[in-house]
Amino acid sequence: GENLDSERSYDRFRGLVGQQHWSESDRTMVFLAQDIALSVPCQATYARPQDQSGLFHITYAQHSRNVANTAMDLGLSAQAVAAALLHDVLEDTLYPKTELLRQFPQAVIDMVEALSRPKDSSREQFLEHVAQLDGEAKVVKALDRYDNLIRGLGIQDPAYHQRILAETEKYYDPIYAGEPRLAGLRPSYELFKSEVARLFGN
Repeated sequence: GENLDSERSYDRFRGLVGQQHWSESDRTMVFLAQDIALSVPCQATYARPQDQSGLFHITYAQHSRNVANTAMDLGLSAQAVAAALLHDVLEDTLYPKTELLRQFPQAVIDMVEALSRPKDSSREQFLEHVAQLDGEAKVVKALDRYDNLIRGLGIQDPAYHQRILAETEKYYDPIYAGEPRLAGLRPSYELFKSEVARLFGN
């Protein structure tokens, strides 16, 4: 995660895409995913009250790009980067799944669905699902939580942070401890957890 302004965040995104050893069709796919994540329909229907009230100091649009940028830093595939950009679209916006199915390979759709909490799933059930993720989906979900730790620092609600911290330690610490691709990010992850605990802990 990175608290860059939108223009600098996009410049970094564009530069990282240019550095990847991807086919032209993969680059096109990733830019399309970014366009959808930043589209007016997605921004208008994003459901998190913390975003709507401006409590997160990194916008939803920038959040999805931050997750994608870090995914590229870690050398994940174009499919995983596209899924990183789209990871909240099915869960939190009204963008139709039929459109995603028309626009992206099934591998991307499968990963987005794996990263999305079903409407009939409790938070606890979904976190148990997160603990069972594997491959690149597991890495992207860990990057999502990392950026959300940073995004949420502006929320002045100790109960919220204590719940998030308990969840993070139970479900995400094992991912960061066991996934080699996250080793370089682990010190920053631990730092932000410590900062949340310092500011909002019991």
